[in-house]
Amino acid sequence: MSDAPETFGQRLRRLRLARNMVLRDVAGAAGVRESDLSHWEYDRYLPRADRIAALASVLRTTTDYLLTGAETDIAIRVDFASLPVAKPVAPPKPKAPFRIGRGTRVETQHVR
Repeated sequence: MSDAPETFGQRLRRLRLARNMVLRDVAGAAGVRESDLSHWEYDRYLPRADRIAALASVLRTTTDYLLTGAETDIAIRVDFASLPVAKPVAPPKPKAPFRIGRGTRVETQHVR
């Protein structure tokens, strides 16, 4: 067994196989070409940031884990029942229409 750290491509392939997905499934769901996905899995190229986000979403993981393999616990738990309920705000009163010709000697029907 090698002590070498797992590469991005190895991690991507392992996650894909763990989800029982073929290249076509992941590529279609992420909006990329199968050939690009294959290049990424073999560490020939690295994807752009937007592609990494799409891959992470399809593979149900975080971009941090996909890029570094680091487990992060960034889940934010909010008890919505304990939050105060906002009172409705009255809509603002409508303002009088602005009339350009007002105060001048130009009649409003002549202003466009």
